[in-house]
Amino acid sequence: MGGRAVATAVLALALVAGGAAACAEPSDDDLRTRSAEADAAYGRIIEALYGTPEQSVTATDRVDALLQQGIAECMRRAGFGYPTIPPQHLAAPIVVVGDLTSVAPLGADFRIAAYRRSVAEAADRTRRADTSPKTEAAYAAIGRCGSAVQTPESFAPSGREQLASELERMLVALEREPAAAAKLAAYGGCMRHAGFDASDYTQLYQLIEATFPDASAGWAELAADPRWAAAEDFEHRAAAADATCRAELHHHVMAAAQPVLAGFEARHAVALAALRRAWAEPPTGP
Repeated sequence: MGGRAVATAVLALALVAGGAAACAEPSDDDLRTRSAEADAAYGRIIEALYGTPEQSVTATDRVDALLQQGIAECMRRAGFGYPTIPPQHLAAPIVVVGDLTSVAPLGADFRIAAYRRSVAEAADRTRRADTSPKTEAAYAAIGRCGSAVQTPESFAPSGREQLASELERMLVALEREPAAAAKLAAYGGCMRHAGFDASDYTQLYQLIEATFPDASAGWAELAADPRWAAAEDFEHRAAAADATCRAELHHHVMAAAQPVLAGFEARHAVALAALRRAWAEPPTGP
């Protein structure tokens, strides 16, 4: 083979090798690094859109206080007293955009036990606050007022819904790509093999919720209830199985989402900053 032919062959091989390298799958370390960066960006965006857990609890308490105020005024007009109900302080749930299985964070639990316990503790506080005996007429008035008073709207900073919709569209598109869709399809089989009949994040969440006893019984009663301990254990075992079965899907989609989320933060930096300020100083009146 002549010198020119050899050089041409070497160049062709170099181009093929270079193209293969460019198309190669990223290493596991690179994938997880990009996934971690995307998780952090996703967390920042979610807090801008929906507030920190503490801000979310404060907003929920405000809505409940306004509702109780409306019921109390209705009861007074009807000639009955109404107790001052303390704030519920319900634990903030995990926010999962579009209920997307691939995007939901991996963790040791789903905050379900924490939320249900906060509901049970709120039930105890309400019972302690409302100790006065009631007549049938008073109970009937409570029913009428509860139906008549419109529940105040939850606090939502201006512009949030547009940004949330854009974010959801971008993440839905990533989860529907063929490689991600195949990993999502395999998730259900993996979870069933682990003993949990769930094909996606929402089904698993609902499966866990159904194991907890009725929180309206109050924490004073449920704290020693063996059903509660069993439900907490079920949640932790489900989370461990989920973290194993969903890790590949989550890291794949979040690694792909890393530049998308970075672009979203850069494109909407001013709007996201405004949302954070709104959450930091929410309205306090009706």
